[in-house]
Amino acid sequence: MRYLFFDIECCNGRDICEFGYVLTDTNFQVTEKKNIPMNPDKGFELSGRGDDTGIKLFYTEEQYQACPTFPAFYEEIKALITAPEQIIVGHAISNDAGFIRIACQRYNLPPIDFSFSDTQRMYREFYHCDYSIALDKAVETLQIEQADFLHKSDDDSLLTMRVAQAMCKAAACTLEQFIVRCPSCTGKSVNFEIAYDDFEEQFHKRYLSLQDGTAGETWSANMYRRFLEGVQPQGKQLPSAVRGKKVCFSGLFEKKRMKDAMSIIQILYNQGGTVDRFASQCTCFVYDPACSEGEDDTRFQCVQMRLQKGKKVDVYTVEAFCDLLHVTKEDLQNMPFPEESVFLRGKGKGGKAPVRHVEYREKNKTPTLADLLRLQGITLPTDEKKDDEDNP
Repeated sequence: MRYLFFDIECCNGRDICEFGYVLTDTNFQVTEKKNIPMNPDKGFELSGRGDDTGIKLFYTEEQYQACPTFPAFYEEIKALITAPEQIIVGHAISNDAGFIRIACQRYNLPPIDFSFSDTQRMYREFYHCDYSIALDKAVETLQIEQADFLHKSDDDSLLTMRVAQAMCKAAACTLEQFIVRCPSCTGKSVNFEIAYDDFEEQFHKRYLSLQDGTAGETWSANMYRRFLEGVQPQGKQLPSAVRGKKVCFSGLFEKKRMKDAMSIIQILYNQGGTVDRFASQCTCFVYDPACSEGEDDTRFQCVQMRLQKGKKVDVYTVEAFCDLLHVTKEDLQNMPFPEESVFLRGKGKGGKAPVRHVEYREKNKTPTLADLLRLQGITLPTDEKKDDEDNP
């Protein structure tokens, strides 16, 4: 029996540029340590990752780009991961499993199937935390000597090993025994499907927390993306003004009134419409003035830019859009919460609409939703009042 600890670095949060690992015996004695830099064949986007300053990788971009791409290392990595009689461990390892999946799919290579254990989940369960601790923070908390360089895959693998070793020492047990004590830490990557073994139990808890409004912001956003991927029309579709429309909702409305957003979206699909979260592509934009007025909403800004360029986008308040759907406020309140099966159909991988850095602000004034409506030639009650004041 041996232990394999591995870690992956990416050039952009998705495409592998470094695979590192550490092999040990069952006493955590290191028998092999190796780092494999590779050409990600993608651009490097390191800002906005990690802390506010981004992350710094060990090698230069030129050094990575001088290496072969992932297919040249596929057989070596596959042989390492699929070797018999070993326990595979990583910190937030489902992310690393996902990077391997992306690389295999990108280069049309067979999946690398393996079972794994996660030190991040071990830590959360053993120390009864309600958060997911980063590797460097776990190292600091457990008073483990830091590596000379973070985000170097073989060194991060070694730190992961030391975290596992420290927890096993605190529990006075072997790694195998510790994994049994932390059943939430195990999972599998099989045929490009990645899941923890307690997925169904944990998913049900998160579904209930979303239903009763106690889910955290991250899980709420993930579950909402799952809903968007899983929602399907119910019953026979009737003639409707929204049939064929691609509707984008204000991000602030989705966040602040998620249950209402899901109810409206279900009705939209029932009537032949669809959701497009990219404001640059939608044919309709829906917002709630109570949620969005005066706040930064990149989708709203993108729609305003399109209108200024003369593009056709129909803009509705939530109330007006419900009228278009023939849905009353009472209908909306009485809509049942979506069934759990709808969320299970989705994968929660939907990306955000890209942030558009555009210059359309006048005298540093942030445009409002009222400005957006005026661009469409809509006269607002406040405008009529101002006209009356200007013309007594």
